[in-house]
Amino acid sequence: MGTPQRIVLTISNGKDGAEARAVSLDQGNAVIRVSAVTQKGTKLSLDVKVVSGGYEGEMNKEGTEINGTWTQQGLTTPLLLKKAAAQAK
Repeated sequence: MGTPQRIVLTISNGKDGAEARAVSLDQGNAVIRVSAVTQKGTKLSLDVKVVSGGYEGEMNKEGTEINGTWTQQGLTTPLLLKKAAAQAK
């Protein structure tokens, strides 16, 4: 059982397809690069090689939440992602 962490995940369309990055608010706003983003219908997969982790989830019909599982170094934990308003830069 780890300590809860606040993460802001941003997914956008890049020149070569979807790309993402995560910012760990509780670790000094550390930027964590997402290696690969795959979406098939309502299912989303994220590969985060830099931390040997990944995420598999499914979006709700409203498109406001993705309920899934985070896996890192053989350990898994439930992870619910919630859509939020874009933050000003």
